[in-house]
Amino acid sequence: MNKTTIEYVLNPDGTPGYNWAIITGCLHPCSKLYCYNTMKASSSLNRFYKKNREKETRELHFAKPSEGLWPYGFDPTYYSYRLEEPMFKKKPATIFVANGGDLFGKWIPNEIINYVLTVIRDCPQHTFILLTKNYGRLYEFEFPDNCWVGFSRNYSAEIHMDGIKAKTKFVSFEPLHYGFSFDSRICENGQTDGYRRVALHGVSWIIIGAESGTRVNKIIPRRDWVMTLVKSAQDKGIPVWMKKNLAPEVFDKSELIQELPGR
Repeated sequence: MNKTTIEYVLNPDGTPGYNWAIITGCLHPCSKLYCYNTMKASSSLNRFYKKNREKETRELHFAKPSEGLWPYGFDPTYYSYRLEEPMFKKKPATIFVANGGDLFGKWIPNEIINYVLTVIRDCPQHTFILLTKNYGRLYEFEFPDNCWVGFSRNYSAEIHMDGIKAKTKFVSFEPLHYGFSFDSRICENGQTDGYRRVALHGVSWIIIGAESGTRVNKIIPRRDWVMTLVKSAQDKGIPVWMKKNLAPEVFDKSELIQELPGR
């Protein structure tokens, strides 16, 4: 596992946490528009997967240790030989699972997900962060208490996380393309002045961020979009993490609220 640059993945002592590359790549439609083509040329992610595009078959691959990372371009790839990596870290750490992939993509067999969850259960000293775009599949599993389970959302909907069997559940509003509110008075008829209605049930943390990679500043979130979402969360007692990419265009760095859920 390598140290991560994801700003909210922090060890209990405040140092940067880790990326656990157990899965890379995905087949979500947005991958071709966003992940696949928007990484900066200097990104290590770009350097690894783009050189292997000719090997892509849009299938799940099983990598060998000798093949390194991203051996099949952006096709989903499982690295079984990395499965026990968290067990070798004894000091409590925060670990982001499958950054650059989606463990809960519909192309990932339940068996692989259960292998990962077994390792998580066997490492209670660590906190594991699981983020997916395939929200519905989270209902199919029971998560250990040392998991933070979340999904990415950039459109309006009523979200019920109550039925997801996890202690800590979160939503990532990134990239933020318009305003959200939990208050129907602001969002009368579903959409008013750039706002969209979102109802969150059973959520214990939210993340808010802007465009990244080569899309930096393509859509700059309005200040009121962010603050309405922050206030809606605060009124419900939900901690908020405002990502650094909201500054300096939208906020001064000193204004960023960066709260983590309880461990």
